[in-house]
Amino acid sequence: MRCRSYLWLTNRFVALRIWRRVRTLKEIIFPETCLLCGAELSTRPRVFGAPVCRRCFLNLDRSPQTECAGCGAPVAPDIDLCLSCNNLRELQQPNLLGQINSLLIYRNTASRLISSWKIGSRRALSPLLVVMLGEFLSARIRSAGYASLSDIPVIPVPARPTSRLRRGWDPPGCLTRGLERHYGARVFHPLRRRGKGHQQKSLGREHRFANIQGAFTIRRRFINQLPPKVILFDDVLTTGATAEECARVLRNNGVKEVITVVVARDL
Repeated sequence: MRCRSYLWLTNRFVALRIWRRVRTLKEIIFPETCLLCGAELSTRPRVFGAPVCRRCFLNLDRSPQTECAGCGAPVAPDIDLCLSCNNLRELQQPNLLGQINSLLIYRNTASRLISSWKIGSRRALSPLLVVMLGEFLSARIRSAGYASLSDIPVIPVPARPTSRLRRGWDPPGCLTRGLERHYGARVFHPLRRRGKGHQQKSLGREHRFANIQGAFTIRRRFINQLPPKVILFDDVLTTGATAEECARVLRNNGVKEVITVVVARDL
């Protein structure tokens, strides 16, 4: 009886993966409507070959020019540090995440884009996000004095094993593979995630930090082999609990500086 249940569950996951891949190919080759507003793409040009119309692309909430010098959060033009960084300085606590670089602000059209891509498994949106993220990162790297994106290794935050099994793919890993293929990024995978705790999105701020403690370890072959400066990459940053735990593990294993990069930041 257990064998039959296992086979049924396996066949269900296989069928779901095949259906999602067929849907992705259909949306790329024969796009009909914009995935964000539902407009006919035959009358509106799509952007970077993705099933998104130009109006929705231009309406994405991008990160502002004035950012906190400590964490990169949006601030007023005459303010250097946000309230959170001021509190860390007063309490003499280190900023583990360093400068947080976010491509989008997680609201309005940008939130619909990320939700459709990640939760709805609309993988046809991946090329659009890869191009946007690659150009954004290349500009930030050049402004910091580096020649190309390959100068600093990129370390993606690993997804929960159950979430990866349920979706059939890894959203942050999909973007890092695109950056590696099209922009020459060097991607490492030293972090290993245990199947520990509940999903972060179902918890409050204080419980998220407690839930994620001890959820990440360094793979054995990367112990004492990590570079002094890395880019920690994740798709969405809300409270920062997951990224902070990853940064703590990396710093405890020889990394001196962590640059956090996310596709969208929830304010």
